[in-house]
Amino acid sequence: MSAAIVGLVASPHCMTMCGAICEKSASTCKIDRESLAGRLLSYLPVLLGRLFSYATAGALIGLFTSVSITYFMGTNWLRPIWVLFQFLYL
Repeated sequence: MSAAIVGLVASPHCMTMCGAICEKSASTCKIDRESLAGRLLSYLPVLLGRLFSYATAGALIGLFTSVSITYFMGTNWLRPIWVLFQFLYL
C-alpha cells in the first residue's frame, strides 16, 4: 500500500521532469537524417532546465531546514515538534 501511495504522489514529478524528454525522443526518433550531435544538442535546454530546477529546489529546502532548525532548537517548547518532523522524515 505504501509503494502505491509513493508512486501516486511521485507521478507528477516524474511526468514533469521526464515527460519533455520522452516526448522529444518520440518525435525525433523517426528522423534519420538528423545527426546524433544535433539530437543531443536539442536536449540541452531540457537538461539545463532540470539542473536549474533541482539546484533551486535543493537550495530552498536547505534554507528552510537551516532556518527551521535554528528556530526550533532555540525554543524549548518547539523542540518536540522538530523531533516529530525528524521522525516523520525517516
